[in-house]
Amino acid sequence: ASLVVREGYPGRCLMSSWASRSIFPLRVIHQDEATAGGWGHYCEERIKEMGFDDNPPSRFMMLQSHVLACVRVMLDVKIAAGKLGWQQTVESLIDHMGMDRVCAEAEARRFVSQPGVPLLHYWGRDRLREIRRWAKDKMESRFTETFFHTSILKTGPLPPPLLKRQLDHLITDELHRPPDEHGKGHGHGHGTASKKAFLKKKAK
Repeated sequence: ASLVVREGYPGRCLMSSWASRSIFPLRVIHQDEATAGGWGHYCEERIKEMGFDDNPPSRFMMLQSHVLACVRVMLDVKIAAGKLGWQQTVESLIDHMGMDRVCAEAEARRFVSQPGVPLLHYWGRDRLREIRRWAKDKMESRFTETFFHTSILKTGPLPPPLLKRQLDHLITDELHRPPDEHGKGHGHGHGTASKKAFLKKKAK
């Protein structure tokens, strides 16, 4: 289940699907690895925090993927710094991750052909968590999981600084929109009381 969430729905595959329908051509053909990969890891953790598939076996599988991500970061940096060679990298994956030699060699080839990419996914996850905290502080009572996650998917896999800038525009627009009478306010409001408070604030 953790793999499905991270790489499928609502993880990386869903983000790619939304991006493929973007009106901006660059977002269709390019994905920032930090945001795309980080989104998968973010989703994997967030659904458990929300109570979905939160059981010991699933937690164990998630922790296994985190260990692999950490090992990838360590090896990627050491290879880039010239402290590890090909054979040492393969042996490290076999010793620390229990991989068979075929898988270990495939991972090592990835490090060589895509330097820097393995560490971006973990870094991207942390940036998304930071952006979520920032958005929650900015929106206060108007913040909802639905608004935040939908906004991320609409924006697409942009580099984290650009993602945050675009999200800032979406949040500003949302905060200037009165909540819906039925508590859905463009999908994200908090009912009649919130609307009255909004109108009173605007009147001042």
